[in-house]
Amino acid sequence: MAIDKSYIICSIGRSGSSLLASVLRNLGYCGNPREYFHPNKVTNLMENNDSSALRNYIEEILKKGLTNNGIFGVKMHWEHMRDFLRFTRKNLGYENKTDLEIINDFFPNTHFIYIRRENILKQAISTEIAQQTQIWHQEISQNQKKQLKKPNFNPLAIYRIQEGIKRHEGAWQRFFRQNDLDVYEVIYENFCQSIETTTIDIIKFMKIEPLPEPNQIQVSLQKQSSNLNERWEKYYNLFPKILLKNYSQLRSQLKQYLNR
Repeated sequence: MAIDKSYIICSIGRSGSSLLASVLRNLGYCGNPREYFHPNKVTNLMENNDSSALRNYIEEILKKGLTNNGIFGVKMHWEHMRDFLRFTRKNLGYENKTDLEIINDFFPNTHFIYIRRENILKQAISTEIAQQTQIWHQEISQNQKKQLKKPNFNPLAIYRIQEGIKRHEGAWQRFFRQNDLDVYEVIYENFCQSIETTTIDIIKFMKIEPLPEPNQIQVSLQKQSSNLNERWEKYYNLFPKILLKNYSQLRSQLKQYLNR
């Protein structure tokens, strides 16, 4: 089946993108957005410059991400988009193509949805906990939460994640601006309070029909933040930020010196 319309959920880790993707996916006719370009799926293909294998993989995901009405969805963090564009230019014959020409060639009639969090510190803390526990999302249908590996509070790691989020947010904003894109922006904190309304507005933005009734919109992922997240936020705010910044820079400089 040919793709009639595509959309990319543009995101950064722990921004609520999995929640948004699952809500759209659960409708059954708004594509099947997933992280098809996650490094654990494509790193080997890209590192080995395996052009043929990557083309075959892209053809495969174009089918997986498609619903019967011709709507294709994919979720991409900034690094996924960056690496995808670099690889296609280098290995798939797109050297002289713009970003949008490349994207629309693979994902026809592309729409862009950008989801981000207002509270970047909470996003960084959530990322650090997920990295330590290796639990990135939890289905509501699961009766009990997975057994957590007890995470250790690491303010330097949180600081570095927070700075990385800022860099990736800036990269997305430059990408949207340079390509003069009409982007539907979702603020995670607002989305959690109005999932049905926001989802319907997104579907209107993409001109997908029919519009669902609010009771058709199903949430299948449960909230993962807990008292631990709140405690870490309080602990982190006790640390002078200039101290974390200087210590992070010192460690980076030392690492560069040792790697010479």
